[in-house]
Amino acid sequence: MTPAGIPEADWVLVRRICRKHGVDPLLIVAIGWCETHWFTKGDGLKGNGLGVGSYDSGSTYKYAGVQGQVTRACEILVKRNATTIVDILEGKLHASGRWENGKYVGPAGSVKWASADTADGGPHGGQPYPWSANVVKTYKRLVRELGK
Repeated sequence: MTPAGIPEADWVLVRRICRKHGVDPLLIVAIGWCETHWFTKGDGLKGNGLGVGSYDSGSTYKYAGVQGQVTRACEILVKRNATTIVDILEGKLHASGRWENGKYVGPAGSVKWASADTADGGPHGGQPYPWSANVVKTYKRLVRELGK
């Protein structure tokens, strides 16, 4: 059984990459599910299943594909000390960047989900976007599904 019914090969790859980086693999699956229902909707159909490189102002597909998305997401999460669901609950991905004139301006290598909770005038009308809440809710569901 795989979390959220993702393909077995993807789950094997996610666990291998996450083990290498020290990131909770269920966190990666929860992010991928919230972003694109694991590569089945939106930019996920073009390979950006975790939203790495997906921006409202236009996407880049430098990290497209499961391996590229998971590897780069893990690198970003490690850099921001946000490798577990507890880190997300503590808000370690908040305020990593800002919005200027409707465009995200963040640190090099930033991704949209790393700043989606900020309430600083982004495309969500300046209101907090419930990304972290959705990831936490999805993570908890995955844990229940797997019987952990």
